[in-house]
Amino acid sequence: MMITKRLLLFLLLTATTLAAQAQPTLHRLIVDATLYDNYITIVEVRDVAAGNADEMYVSYNAQVALSKVIMKVSERGDNNDYEQVDKWNTALPSAEKARHCGYTLTHDGRIELHWGMIPQSRKQYFVSYGIRNAMYATADADVLDYPFINLPDDMPAEKMELRIHLSGRKITTDMLNLDDCVADGKLTIEDGTLYIRPEKGNTRLNYQLKFKKGLFPNLPAQGSFATSDLQQGSFTPSELQSPMMLEKTPKTELGFYNLWNLCLEYPITAILIFFAALYLLFLLIKYAYMFIS
Repeated sequence: MMITKRLLLFLLLTATTLAAQAQPTLHRLIVDATLYDNYITIVEVRDVAAGNADEMYVSYNAQVALSKVIMKVSERGDNNDYEQVDKWNTALPSAEKARHCGYTLTHDGRIELHWGMIPQSRKQYFVSYGIRNAMYATADADVLDYPFINLPDDMPAEKMELRIHLSGRKITTDMLNLDDCVADGKLTIEDGTLYIRPEKGNTRLNYQLKFKKGLFPNLPAQGSFATSDLQQGSFTPSELQSPMMLEKTPKTELGFYNLWNLCLEYPITAILIFFAALYLLFLLIKYAYMFIS
């Protein structure tokens, strides 16, 4: 009786762990934003272990949307963009979502940019889009505090980083005094780019940047949106080879056909299953011996 209870408890813990592993895991998130006078282009790099999920999305308020919703999605190592559909349908089967992207407008006035994922795979996605009217002016500064990183509560990023560029020029301390800025992380200016690096991941990154007054004239302004700015080329070869981008080989696809890679991706689950199998084998041998005796 005691053995049966222990076995049930062990199997329950294993099932709980398997259910947790079935949820998608966002290992790393890099948001790279380029500021223009009248709009912002954004490239998100998401290193995702899909679990059982077959899609993911980026959400933002429709008030900052461009007049035409434009998005690009691609995988690292693949120069072909995903095919964009007119309207995303979350009810489609996984096979029809794969290598496709699209958007929906929610009832509460938000735009969701969706793309398909292959379940039980780990990939690094480049998701590009644009917004406008995301900055504002005060009496003494041009301010940016738009929530570029605002994830669902049940899917925090294990690591995150926000990068801010200016179009056609480098950020200097004359344009942005770091002492006047606040952020949930370390603020640095490196080679004309502002970096915000929290010590650990989360679902949100709060910050406020105060640029020199008049650096962005006529806030907010009207303008066009150039899709040519939304490319993987905004990341240099050295950045793509950095430890943050290469850790745990994010290009590796994991499927049930590849048991070794699956064990590497989910070591705790693999260990629990291994010991559960040994325990069941022990019980089988024990009861077989008792039956023979």
